[in-house]
Formats: sequence, C-alpha cells, structure tokens
Amino acid sequence: MTYRNSFFKLAASLCLMALALQAIPQAQAQETGAQETGALAQVQTQAQVQAMTQAMAAQEAQAAALMQRDDVVGTGVGMDENGDPVIKVFARHRWFGAMPQQMDGFPVEVEVTGTVYALDQLAEPAAPEVEDFGDGSVEDEGAGSAEALMANPRGRFDRPVPIGISISNTGACGAGTLGARVSDGRDVFILSNNHVIALSNAAGLNSRIVQPGRLEVNCRTINRDTVARLTSFVRIDFSGRSNLIDAAIARTNTSLVGTATPPDGYGRPQSRTLAARLGQRVQKYGRTTGFTRGRVTALNVTINVDYGGGRVARFVRQIAIEGDRVNFSDRGDSGSLIVEQGSNRPVGLLFAGGGVSTFANRIDDVLDRFGVSIDE
Repeated sequence: MTYRNSFFKLAASLCLMALALQAIPQAQAQETGAQETGALAQVQTQAQVQAMTQAMAAQEAQAAALMQRDDVVGTGVGMDENGDPVIKVFARHRWFGAMPQQMDGFPVEVEVTGTVYALDQLAEPAAPEVEDFGDGSVEDEGAGSAEALMANPRGRFDRPVPIGISISNTGACGAGTLGARVSDGRDVFILSNNHVIALSNAAGLNSRIVQPGRLEVNCRTINRDTVARLTSFVRIDFSGRSNLIDAAIARTNTSLVGTATPPDGYGRPQSRTLAARLGQRVQKYGRTTGFTRGRVTALNVTINVDYGGGRVARFVRQIAIEGDRVNFSDRGDSGSLIVEQGSNRPVGLLFAGGGVSTFANRIDDVLDRFGVSIDE
C-alpha cells in the first residue's frame, strides 16, 4: 500500500485553513472539506496555524531518530494549557535518559504509556466446541433482550444487534467490538479492526463473525450466533514499514445488525465524518468499558503497537485520546467507533492503548480504503 507524505498533506490543509480564516467559513459535509473543517476549529488564529504547521514539521523531522530509542514507542503533536503546540513523546518507562527539553523551539512533553497494545481480548480454548440448535434458538446464558443488557455489552443481543458490543471471528477464542454498520450503497457490513475480525491477517475471507464473541461463551462456537462474514481487510505490516489503519469489514444485513448503540450509549452515529482536532471532546461505546468520554490529546501520531507473539507494527497519522477521570478504553474495546460529543460525527476507529492513552485510526482513512460510509 502506498501512503502520501503525511506532513505535506497536513501542511496543505493548514494553509487552506489560514485562508479560510480571512472569510466567513461555510462548513460543507464533503470528503475534501471534512478534514479542513475539523482542523479549522482546532486553531483560532493565523499564528496558531503557522505554529501547528511548524510543530508537525519538527515532529516529522525528529520522529525517525526518536523512534530508534529503545524506550520510545511513539511521537505526536499535542497542545499545552495555553493552546500552544508541543511535541509529545510516548515512552515505555519513566524517562531517565537524555531527552531534550525542546526540539526546533517546541517544548517536548514525555508521556509514559508503557508498551502500547492492540486492545482485543484473547484466550486459548482447550478444544473448540460447536453448538448449533436446530430450532434456531441459542442457549440462554442469563442474557435477555437488549433492554436487559444495557450495562452488559458482552452479552448476547436480540437481532438486529446494536453497535458497540462484543463480536469475534470464530477462528479464535477472543472478543472485540462491533464498531459500526457501514454501506457501499449496495451491501451493508460491520466495521471493526483487522485484529478483531480478521485475526491480524490470519482469517480467511468468508469466515464467520459471531455475536457475542467466543470469549463470552467459554470459547464455544455457536453457529446461530453468526451475524456477518469476513469480506475485506487491510493487511497489517509487521516488517517495520508504516501502517495507516487496522481495519476490516464483514458483510451482514439489516435484519442482523443495527445502527445505534445500546440505550445507555451515545445513540446513532452520523454518516458525516469529522477530522480530529486537539482538545476535541469525543465519546465511544465498547465491549469492555461501555460508554466513555474523553478528549483528543495528540495528532499526527506515530506509534509502535504490540500484537503479541513478538509482532510489533508501526502506525502513522494516528489520533491519541485520554478519558475523563477513567481510562477511555481497555482490552476488548478494539473496533469501537469514536464520535464527537454532541454531534455524533465519527472521528476515529479505536485499535490500541497504553497507560492513559487510547490510539485510533482516522475514520476517513478507514472508510475511504473500503469505499464505504457510516450507515444511518
């Protein structure tokens, strides 16, 4: 997969925003305008536009050298309490080495994340057990209707199931999150991470996706729990080359999967997306932590993510988020759709975390890759 130079793309967008500040902005819900509209709210003056451009240039220039340090897992551009840009360094341990206080005139802020992990949950079953009830029913695990499961996104839901709940591929005993229902204008699909429903490149196309995930039912495979079939995924590169997204889609239908979270969530996401911006208030609904809120703390993030088994993948152009009072996510929340508070416009696709930070793919990068949009 060929990626465009991230800095030049960001710099071009920021220059367009500087021009827009000289006129009355007319926000348009178009693919070419979504990034600019979101980033425009991120900055307030032309001086801030220039400062952010320069900070991203400094981060890009230093990223390769920083990422060679054993204790550094990522870099990004954040914002201090005065609204000025800082270069963020995500470290595995509390920093004791020689870290400069500034880079190209921008303050350096070190955040200890520990190792950053892909946020699915896996267990090794003793032996796979398949149960298929001929009358179309499934064994009752103490779960009832969707209303009874308001606080239990790990349970089994009536069809069509809501988004934000437990799913997995039948090829492993695991669980992640059903992020959203998406559409290409003809078919509908569920959207989640590659490592959730394509098993980090290992799953075969047309393999079954079940709800709830197999981890919730003691690693059994219940054929009647099938809600989708794996259709497409972007391969994760573990060779050291840069990745942009950890995402996959699986074909379903409207009788199996709905478009809104359970009643205790944020509801239905809009189809119109929005670019992430520093300080932006966001929310998500996921399999493990349910409904959480937080804010965007870094953009243009380069991050190394541990997928287990000695496999580490580097991602670029990511978003970092911190939760309000509690962690924004935990293991099992991978695949959650992240939306802006208030508008419910999609911002990112959650896939990894470490320390107090959650990391997400930019939602437009995900949707554009599959040629789909959020289905309302």
